[in-house]
Amino acid sequence: MGYMLRLFSKKDIKLVKENFFYFFQHESLKDFTIEEEKHNSHKLFAVRKNGVEHILIMELLPAKIRQDRHKLSRILSSLDDKRPVNAVKWVKKYLKKVKIVYAFIPVMDYEKDYNWTIFSELFIEVKAALGGIVQIKDEGFTNESGDIVVWEYPDSATGIQTMAVRKFPGIWKRFDMNLASIDQRKKFLSGKVPYKVSIRR
Repeated sequence: MGYMLRLFSKKDIKLVKENFFYFFQHESLKDFTIEEEKHNSHKLFAVRKNGVEHILIMELLPAKIRQDRHKLSRILSSLDDKRPVNAVKWVKKYLKKVKIVYAFIPVMDYEKDYNWTIFSELFIEVKAALGGIVQIKDEGFTNESGDIVVWEYPDSATGIQTMAVRKFPGIWKRFDMNLASIDQRKKFLSGKVPYKVSIRR
């Protein structure tokens, strides 16, 4: 599977098709539709343009379905070898309290700016309603503010990303980090703010 976002929310809010009504009223989205479907025991929302699938939003209910609890256990286990350690502990504790999970999966070519904007804005709208933390495939877990706090990037990662390390309970130190910098990686993975980074307030 390619790119995917998972949203983990503590709110027991289940999306319905009507939640997306105003989003798809925008003139630029007049060719798009969203359909609510059954996928085994879960809901699936399929975003289509002219009948072709573009985005899938899959619902997961870890508190109620055995298969989902197993999936959540696998996600928790996958964190065992991740770092920073204190952030991993925080994420694990958070995941044990989630009420609902939504996986956002782009089906089409999302290297095109227009398609990517639609995917991003749809995700942002859902996250604004549900809150929570996010797992970005091949990047990592975020805190509730959207900063990466657990590293899952490949060794080849480059670019600037907003990261955060946990200083005290409820307090995150935010900064923009150069993912390609070995020195900055080492500091972040040890749970410390790297040298020569731009601090965010």
